[in-house]
Amino acid sequence: MSVDIRIEGLDKLTADIERIRRDASFRWPKEILDTSSEMMADAISDEAVGSIKDSVIVEEMGDKRRVVVDSPHARFVNDGTGPSPGRYVPAIGRRLVRGENIGMHPGIRASHFFDKAVRYTIPRILGYVHRRLYEFLLE
Repeated sequence: MSVDIRIEGLDKLTADIERIRRDASFRWPKEILDTSSEMMADAISDEAVGSIKDSVIVEEMGDKRRVVVDSPHARFVNDGTGPSPGRYVPAIGRRLVRGENIGMHPGIRASHFFDKAVRYTIPRILGYVHRRLYEFLLE
């Protein structure tokens, strides 16, 4: 004696769960990585100026992405520089410090453009992930 039980829609549910598992493990991480790294690169470009703005690139490293600012002076603009004590002149054996800032550089105030871009972008990336997950579950 046997009893056949059929739950309407169970086959479709099982197929949907399998599709979600397959898509989430193969397609989703790459799509999210690509989009979020582009969002970060755009935010850094918006905060930076000049040649730094043009030197933002996204490096693909397998299952990771790295947003790089490929400008030699980006670190100095982001972190700032301290004042210099004055230029040493070997001919006179002293530093030039007399007068109004002769030989002295007052330093550059840090702009922290990278930190600002991260603070701006993280909530947007999370919003994007939530939105894509919601759309994916509605498919």
